[in-house]
Amino acid sequence: MFIILLIMMMFFLSIVQPRGEAYYHEPLGTRYWNHPYSFFNLVYNAKDENLKVEHSIEGSLGTLLGVWTTFTSVMFSYIGMDIVAATAAESRALSDVESMKMAARKINLRVITLYSLAMLTASFVVPMDHPFINGHSTSVGARSIFIMAVVEAGMPKVAHFFNAVFVFSAFTCGINSMYIATRVLHTLALRGQTGPEFITRRLRQCRSGVPVRAVLMTGAIVMVAYMGREGSVGAAASYDRDKPRYPYKSHGQWLKAGYGLVACVVLILFNGVGAFIEPFSIPKFIAAYISLPVFILLILCYNIRKHGFRFRVWWTDKSGDLSQTVQASSHTRKGRLEFSASGITRRNWAVLVHWVWVWLK
Repeated sequence: MFIILLIMMMFFLSIVQPRGEAYYHEPLGTRYWNHPYSFFNLVYNAKDENLKVEHSIEGSLGTLLGVWTTFTSVMFSYIGMDIVAATAAESRALSDVESMKMAARKINLRVITLYSLAMLTASFVVPMDHPFINGHSTSVGARSIFIMAVVEAGMPKVAHFFNAVFVFSAFTCGINSMYIATRVLHTLALRGQTGPEFITRRLRQCRSGVPVRAVLMTGAIVMVAYMGREGSVGAAASYDRDKPRYPYKSHGQWLKAGYGLVACVVLILFNGVGAFIEPFSIPKFIAAYISLPVFILLILCYNIRKHGFRFRVWWTDKSGDLSQTVQASSHTRKGRLEFSASGITRRNWAVLVHWVWVWLK
């Protein structure tokens, strides 16, 4: 609801007559999309940790760096849409037909649509060369394009409301991430993959259905952020794509997997390209690449502890959970528009309305 409010407000600010307290005196329209502005910024500003511009890179290289750094920032903003898979075990609709698939699709469509519209409408009221975007703001909150838009429109009180919602959003995001991390840690403990038994035994324990010790351990790790600023025949049938009760079908999966692999490798390798622009930034480099050696070290330590140096049996561990796969409970695939009769009938209209409702609710 808040994002929809942002979209509507940014749009109206661009077309209505400005208030008397506004910084401008004519409707903005598409002024910030006309010359000399463009979709691509021809100048890339290299900034320090305080977002102060140190020097600028122009030409094709500047455009490429601007597009790439923006792309990586946007990619990390979308992280979290896969959380629906981590919460699937607690879903009451898990046995429903393709419920998790529908949930994942809805989240993707909603987030991409709302984020894109929010940024598009905000670009009508805030120019790309605004000084607050380019390192001249006096606070972190002042760097928000939505805050800039309402302040320059003569509505500073709305900015306080926006900041309050942003803080609440960040708080709920932290809680959500902590929940997911706790669930993963507790699951690893149940599998005996969290180190010595005296630690694993405690991480398994629950009180009133809550893995309290896993929550406390996750919370302790979160404090690191303050160091910086910023089987059976039935189960076998559930994997046969030709079975009518197969719960999930992903067409062209090998193409999707290849695309995902290439995209992830490129993103990981060039995520920290901004750190190599003079002057070289050690904090940016560490923030961008510290996860790589940590991840590799954890994998190596786990395999050495579990299998020793018998390299042939490394990477052979696999989950047995797939033997408990829930098969589809209905032959009607959820989210698919299938009319029961030909032509325009009352029944077909009811099916269409129900299909729209399933995608919107």
